[in-house]
Amino acid sequence: MVEVLKTQIQSGASPSRIIALGWVHHLFECLQEQMVAHIDVLFPTLFRVLSDPTDE
Repeated sequence: MVEVLKTQIQSGASPSRIIALGWVHHLFECLQEQMVAHIDVLFPTLFRVLSDPTDE
C-alpha cells in the first residue's frame, strides 16, 4: 500500500497526488508506530514533491 501511495505521489495527476498525500497523513495519524518503518521509503519522495516550485 505504501508503494502505491508513493507512486501516486511521484507520478500521479494533481488530484491523485493530493488524495495520496491525504492517505499518507491519515496512516501516520492512525498507525503511527507501523508507519515509522516506512519513513525511509516515503520521506525522500514527500520532500522532493513538496519542495518542487513548479508543482501546484
